Amino acid sequence: MQFQNEKLKVYYLGSDEVSVPVLKTLHASNEIELIGCGTQPDRPQGRKRVLQANPVGQWCEEAGVDVDKISNVNQHDFISRLSILAPHIILVFAFGQLLKKQLLELAPLGCLNIHTSLLPKYRGASPIQAAILNSDSKTGVSYMQMEEGLDSGPVFYQVELPLKQTEDYSSLSTQLADLAAKNTLEVLEGIASQKLQSQVQDASLVNHVGKIKKEDGKIRWDLDANQIACMVRAYVPWPGAWFMLSSKGKLKKITITKSSVIETVDKQDYQPGQTVSADKTGWVVACGRNNLLIERLIPEGKREMDSASFIRGSNLEVGTFLNETDHSKLREPSDKDLITG
Repeated sequence: MQFQNEKLKVYYLGSDEVSVPVLKTLHASNEIELIGCGTQPDRPQGRKRVLQANPVGQWCEEAGVDVDKISNVNQHDFISRLSILAPHIILVFAFGQLLKKQLLELAPLGCLNIHTSLLPKYRGASPIQAAILNSDSKTGVSYMQMEEGLDSGPVFYQVELPLKQTEDYSSLSTQLADLAAKNTLEVLEGIASQKLQSQVQDASLVNHVGKIKKEDGKIRWDLDANQIACMVRAYVPWPGAWFMLSSKGKLKKITITKSSVIETVDKQDYQPGQTVSADKTGWVVACGRNNLLIERLIPEGKREMDSASFIRGSNLEVGTFLNETDHSKLREPSDKDLITG
């Protein structure tokens, strides 16, 4: 892979788990010269707040690859160092910092961003979650020329990935990471040889998706059960799709890790957020439309378990309202609500 009679020199910026497979591909390739890798600094993790490297930093340490841990890529010192390395192109994938004009214009071929959506479908920080939440039939990877706008640059190449509507954030991230790794060298070659020409994004099709917040995972039971099931898949492992359950006078957070939709034909006798059944077959909750079967969950302060195990160790009854803060407001279950066996 040549650029003006030299092997293409690439500097890589990435931080998240999704960016590791591309880094592995670049490092193993004889077609390009990986002249350096940059990532975010180590962050305090866990209760003891011990400094820990992110996935890119961890992989570099394990592989014996030098890595720059950069608090601000736009600082003069880093840009000066990068100028000396003289990359032909800067490749960015899930790095976590905005690049300013001086850095964007440093390399002859500019900065290329790998984005996990079919731009301009989802610009911003959470395109993978958005594709799951919206029950999209497909997503993919876009290779985009970076400019100062957020994910607004022209696109060189896209690869589509059909969706089965069963993917969660973790599994879909893995698929997209592998898809990017398989196509990156070909895209770099196409850009270096000018075989690939970028196309301006259609501004009328733009959707912006921001950073996910903890509060985004709180379940509203008046939603369609399918929407809640999508939340469960989109928010694994963080922030999780969660609700509060009153137990022994205290509110406990319950995070759902696996669920499915139970369609209801007749008009429901239960209100949204009310427990329809709770036995060895699982925990069923009424929603704004249809019911949700909670299959696996994480009770606050405990490990993940199946819902039947949780029910055996709790006083959960049919008719119980979730998110209830006052036991006196709980409706006493009638005989027809009680499940035997």
